[in-house]
Amino acid sequence: MAERKIIVIDLRKLKDASQVSRFTAGTVIICEGDPDVSSMYITLQGNVSVYKHFGQPNQIKLATLAAGSFFGEMSLFLNQRRTADVVADETVTALKINSNNAYEFFETQPEATYSLIRTLCTRVDDFNKRLAGESLNTNDGTANTVNAEGTVIEKLFLPGHKAYDFKIKPPRPDTVYPKKYECPFCLKVIEKDTPRQSIMHVLKTDTDLRTHYDGMEPLYFEVVTCPSCYMSAVAAQFEKASTAREKDLFEILAPYRGRFDFSGKLITDLDTMFAGLYLAALCAPYCYPKSDAVTARLWHRISWLYGDCGDTELQAVAGKNALDLYIKSYQGEDHQEEQTVRIQLIIAELSCVCGDLKNAAEFFIKVKSNRKAGAVYQRLAEDRLEEVKAARR
Repeated sequence: MAERKIIVIDLRKLKDASQVSRFTAGTVIICEGDPDVSSMYITLQGNVSVYKHFGQPNQIKLATLAAGSFFGEMSLFLNQRRTADVVADETVTALKINSNNAYEFFETQPEATYSLIRTLCTRVDDFNKRLAGESLNTNDGTANTVNAEGTVIEKLFLPGHKAYDFKIKPPRPDTVYPKKYECPFCLKVIEKDTPRQSIMHVLKTDTDLRTHYDGMEPLYFEVVTCPSCYMSAVAAQFEKASTAREKDLFEILAPYRGRFDFSGKLITDLDTMFAGLYLAALCAPYCYPKSDAVTARLWHRISWLYGDCGDTELQAVAGKNALDLYIKSYQGEDHQEEQTVRIQLIIAELSCVCGDLKNAAEFFIKVKSNRKAGAVYQRLAEDRLEEVKAARR
């Protein structure tokens, strides 16, 4: 049941500062994603409910607000798109406050101003408790406990992760351009630097298919992370993420929000770079129906970054995680022919790194004997197979 709040509002002093609106049961008062953020509401009578994806198969009810509650204030104050649907549960009378007269309203209504500040402070306090590791009650009556700061960060990264001296080198300005993404979960519009594919010049390709370019490192642009909700994904797949498990995703991301700064167009802090890759690997099973190949790719990139930092131990651990997932994907997911060949080569190379030369030889033979693999891949597999055979003697 919604908690009833009492706010004393002197309607005689309002004049043009606001207007009273009435909504019948079932009316969508605020629509998720609506760019019109010029108003907020205070309910005077009746309950409203807050939803994500109202009326859709993946609808999630977030809260029920009783008379005296505020809604829409975050979009009004921050000038951001609406992040949820607000629907009248019954006949609702609400006070609409517009951006051009909000100052006058709060100046003449100290009781309402105090209540709004108290509401916002409660939200901040709840968020701080989550970060500090205190137990909070969820809407379903269960407890949600989050670890303290040090443990939270340790939980995100592999055991043994530490501060590294490696510095991320910014790309040449001519190799990138700004690109906008819209977070499929909180609808925040994000602008990130993106590689200019047309002018990227290949320097070399490693045996595990990592390609190096002149004046640019694609690894630094691999992932997009929403600075608001922390949803993370490979850039090309970011806006395609499914929101069907949104509630679960928000819950697993909650401990990490506020720990890193993803607001810049380009991430240059190493730990934030690591965090983006780790968060994307964490998000993938909640965002994509067949996620093993996606998650394997991310762990492969994490291993590359550890390699760049000179941490061969964690490079090997991350590489083993990638190998296990690539094998799982190869065995259980459908891929296009070229992608299958690439996965076979990656499995072979990661098997070499992990010391499983028998498995490496088997997968190099698969590529070598695959007529659709192409001459370049077949020649590469043949050369590497001879090296593996020599190492096994």
